[in-house]
Amino acid sequence: QDKVRSAALLMQMGEISRMQDRYEEASRTLKDGLEIAQLTGDKRTTAGIILRLGEVHRGQSRIAEAEASHIKALGIYTSIGDYWGRATALLALGDIHRVRSNYANAIESYTQALEIYGNLGDEWGQGTGLLALGDIYRVQSNSAKAVEHYTEALGIHARIGNGAGQANALLGLADIHRVRMEYAEAEVIYTQALEIFTNIGNELGRANVLRGLGDIHQSRSQFTQAEDYYNQALNIYTTTGSTMGRGNALTQLGDIRRVRSEYVEAEQSYKQALEIFGKIDDNLGQAHAFVGLGNVYIARVKYGDAEDSYTQALAIYTRVGNDMGRANSLLGLSQIRLRQARYAEAKALTQEAAHISVRLNHLWGKDYSERLLEAVLEAEKRSAETQLSTPTSTDIAGEESTTGFSSLPPSIPCPKLLLLSSMRH
Repeated sequence: QDKVRSAALLMQMGEISRMQDRYEEASRTLKDGLEIAQLTGDKRTTAGIILRLGEVHRGQSRIAEAEASHIKALGIYTSIGDYWGRATALLALGDIHRVRSNYANAIESYTQALEIYGNLGDEWGQGTGLLALGDIYRVQSNSAKAVEHYTEALGIHARIGNGAGQANALLGLADIHRVRMEYAEAEVIYTQALEIFTNIGNELGRANVLRGLGDIHQSRSQFTQAEDYYNQALNIYTTTGSTMGRGNALTQLGDIRRVRSEYVEAEQSYKQALEIFGKIDDNLGQAHAFVGLGNVYIARVKYGDAEDSYTQALAIYTRVGNDMGRANSLLGLSQIRLRQARYAEAKALTQEAAHISVRLNHLWGKDYSERLLEAVLEAEKRSAETQLSTPTSTDIAGEESTTGFSSLPPSIPCPKLLLLSSMRH
């Protein structure tokens, strides 16, 4: 009996360390508890420890190991008829699917978990499931459903006094305001989330908020402040061993360096991020880094490399159903076609991006599409006039056009919409 209590106590101690992002300490404690639980045949505690070890692996961006742990825990909980444990394991598996951008599977897992929690009357579980679904809808650019789920989750977590749940719901709502370019509202809500995360000692949550605040400052062209926030976040991710967080922060630092015309440094940041995301199978992170590289290559007049980067980003965004990312990639490709004087293709790409942006009410996309289309039409008109007045101009038809660019906005990324999405609970 003492050993059973010891295993359960070690599980609780390991969970406390995990919640404070002390992953190595959490892993050692949980493994000690697991050994005792298995020796005593305590299946429920064994499953609980394995599930928490999976969460440690996920925090360390060891996704395959996390998935294996969650599946094993789910099997044990199912075999002993523990519905709460089964729901919690399904929730954890949903997080793995989300990291891999398998959104249909993630929604299925979250929905099953939410149903079980509802039947059990477990408000913590319901609030957490709603929060997870809100993240998915936000990633899929369904802001209305995301806000609905975040708001409901926020109410539940506030009622039961779950600070982490409240802060994550606020973080999600702030992200949506930021994407909508409602920066004042976003900043207020980010600050509320930051205060909660700080009070409960959740370093990973703090880092996520700091990056969101950095995005706001970048959108306001306050690059020094943005860089400071990104570096603070990067330091936290590095200290806590969050590989995915490091990749995200490096992508954002790449954005700052590119806007400052520090193209070599920006390219290095994006490539470092791309390498990290490739190792942990983070498709969405890869897509964001590819867009950043595409922007750098356009600035350096390396249109072949830019086209390759945007095309790879577009393929990922299309595969995972991220329409806002698709619109941004299409606009990047359209810029290349404009510079190559391939005006019909540029118009088609811009119009497709505009259609997506209007449907999503993507303000940046709508504005950029409109100005880009004007530039394409103006360049096409000038080209036609030149050909009429100078017949020999057809000899240079294959060269890159330099007309019509003065009206284009800088090739900066739109307000970031998803970089926080993979790192929630």
